[in-house]
Amino acid sequence: MASPVQRLKFKVGSCTQSSVYENNQFPATNAIDGDKSTFNHTENGSEEWWQVEVEDPNNVITQIVVTNRDSCQERLSNFWVVLYDSAPDPSPQTVLKCAKWKEHKQNWEQTSTYQVPNVSARILRVQLAGTNYLHMGDVEVFGSTYDPRADVEALGHALTRIGTDDNALIKILGGKNPSQMAALRDCWLQVHGTSLVHSLEKDTSFNFKTALHYLVDPLPECQADYLWDAMDGIGTKDTALIDILTQCTNEEMEEIKHTYAVKYHGKKKSKKDHGHPEDALAHDVADEVSGNFERVLLECIKGTREEGPVNDEEAAKDAEELYKAGEKRWVTDDNVFIGIITRRSPAHLMAVDRHYTQHQKHPLIDAIKSKTSGHYGDALVALATPRARYVAQRLYHSMKGLGTNDLVLIYHLCSTYPLQPVKDEYLSLYGKTLEHDIAGDTSGDYKHLLLEIARARA
Repeated sequence: MASPVQRLKFKVGSCTQSSVYENNQFPATNAIDGDKSTFNHTENGSEEWWQVEVEDPNNVITQIVVTNRDSCQERLSNFWVVLYDSAPDPSPQTVLKCAKWKEHKQNWEQTSTYQVPNVSARILRVQLAGTNYLHMGDVEVFGSTYDPRADVEALGHALTRIGTDDNALIKILGGKNPSQMAALRDCWLQVHGTSLVHSLEKDTSFNFKTALHYLVDPLPECQADYLWDAMDGIGTKDTALIDILTQCTNEEMEEIKHTYAVKYHGKKKSKKDHGHPEDALAHDVADEVSGNFERVLLECIKGTREEGPVNDEEAAKDAEELYKAGEKRWVTDDNVFIGIITRRSPAHLMAVDRHYTQHQKHPLIDAIKSKTSGHYGDALVALATPRARYVAQRLYHSMKGLGTNDLVLIYHLCSTYPLQPVKDEYLSLYGKTLEHDIAGDTSGDYKHLLLEIARARA
């Protein structure tokens, strides 16, 4: 259920652009001040961009209106209008890959109106496809806000009838983005006095039940459960630890550590003192793994990876340091490998890989694989792999061969949003769609739920 279409508000302080012109006399915010006589202005550069974030992430965007200046008409032509939720870096090509909706405009118009097919997205970007200045008079976004009350009522009917209406559960839950799901969970709790996950678990079973749990529960809760499952009982699911601990932002890591401490501190049998509750995750991981693999994971758990703009000179220096510490030596200097790869941001490591490939004629990941081994090497490779590619690879291997690793399939499918960059990587790597393999490896309502997630959460 959605509210009537209205002009949407923007998040304060979120309006930015790729460059400033003449000491920022024409800031990015001029394009959203409601005054069509003022305008933003960038430098004359390649693929210059402007973007803003909507105030409420539950918004469903239906229309975008861009009003241009009468003068300098050539400066807003051959450009993209893009809606997306997040991207590993702000580069134009990366944002286009992460787009939930995009449209290219070749020619200038006084007012350009874009009809959007009910897209839920956080960020609107306008970016040039070539080299030019970018300036606009005014940008407006129209849409409606998601109201969960109708879905709560429909879910109630689906769960209380004789024989649960699984098709209704799939239709309602499969396409919700994380912010809409949070609103739905809160509304369900207010109306029914119990959690939505608890209500679903009473009326579903097997993999369908597990998938709904990972889809509906808050992501930090699911990640804590996934980590606990990896370490509970005899043996350790090392790749599951890598799945989460190498793929988190610093903010996500803090949420995971807190949630894990609340749910699992002191529950794992250990000869060691359990220590402070907030150290529960690091304690349990250290109790399960050892050596350089332990060192890598504990560095990840600290949640102190660098963030911010990439320094290309530093990236080139890191590429040289990694070569000297690895392929140039007989024995690998693991301190250098661990220090650089666990400390640097994903975007920085992509730049390091570019320099490494340019000078050594093969990717950094090949060097890591040749100079390290076991789960230690796997963890470093995961840290150096772009997130969408890593998830695509994990999804593929969860379905490859005899049998399906359903928990890995469920976790990555339900925890990744948006999925379109992963789907693009999957098709590029394996020559077939993610949906094709899901349909061939699963069955029943479980299959239909995963296919709806793959389709609707792109």
